Amino acid sequence: MTGFPVKIPSPMWYGAGDPKMPQTYKPALNFFTRRTFYCKHAPQSAFIYIASTGRINAYLNGVLLLPDTTPTIPNSAHKWDLSGKMREGKNVISLWISNTSETSYGVYPYLVYTSAGYNYLPQPPGSSLPMESALV
Repeated sequence: MTGFPVKIPSPMWYGAGDPKMPQTYKPALNFFTRRTFYCKHAPQSAFIYIASTGRINAYLNGVLLLPDTTPTIPNSAHKWDLSGKMREGKNVISLWISNTSETSYGVYPYLVYTSAGYNYLPQPPGSSLPMESALV
């Protein structure tokens, strides 16, 4: 995987079986997930990076996002600029991944935004670590 501003994020697996066992793992043909999060202030800048071997449809607050960059390298992250699109208070990011092959196995989402002098890295799904913030 390439195209992320930091190390590769943890994948979200979609399918039946153990993804580490390709002989028995069966990816789902379609995968839909959403994540609700709250911003104390409207972000000054925001980007989401998503990599998947399937087709990606990403939505922010119910609006389909169009890609800012189109990767030419397989397994490279798509990048969407969310600056001015995220709002103070409740925000919802939704992903719909449709597989194009039997070997698709996961999606790698990464959201980063800057608000009121802090960088926020929301807690990834399944992580027990709290949200990290660092002064800019």
